[in-house]
Amino acid sequence: MDTESKKPESWYVQLIIAVVLLMLGVYGMFDQFGYINRSWEARGSDDWTATTATIQAVDVSDEGDFLSDDSWMPSITYRYEVDGTSHEGNRLSFYGRNNGLVKSEATLLASRFAVGDTIEVFFDPNDPTRSTMIRGISEEEPQGFVVDLLLIGLGLVMLWGVIADRIRARSQPQS
Repeated sequence: MDTESKKPESWYVQLIIAVVLLMLGVYGMFDQFGYINRSWEARGSDDWTATTATIQAVDVSDEGDFLSDDSWMPSITYRYEVDGTSHEGNRLSFYGRNNGLVKSEATLLASRFAVGDTIEVFFDPNDPTRSTMIRGISEEEPQGFVVDLLLIGLGLVMLWGVIADRIRARSQPQS
């Protein structure tokens, strides 16, 4: 009798684990869509035109989310000119928020720049309002795509198992 009282609880636990795995996988997939968008945009940045810019502001910003509280990035605002038109940018690179640093590292990186410094930036010749300090993109993040697919797959298998067990349990005659 004691084992039967534990049985219903076990499917609840399996259901909760399946839902958590699915949620983590789906969250990760949304992040991967952001990576794909940045990657698409970054692929063309290798051909962007270099120009000089003047730094307008330097700070660090908290890029953390609910999974990682400690993710900081330098925030560097710069002004550059293209064909006599002034533009302002603040993209350091195409790396995503998951490439953030701890606050001390972000502060150290930001300390390399000062308001008024002249730096090299790259702008999109087709849309000079788009610019970046570092061209290209990290190729590290696509591995997360595989992990996300595994989480979703495992979550779906567990969910299928819970549903199949519940259907089987309901179809068996109660004694």
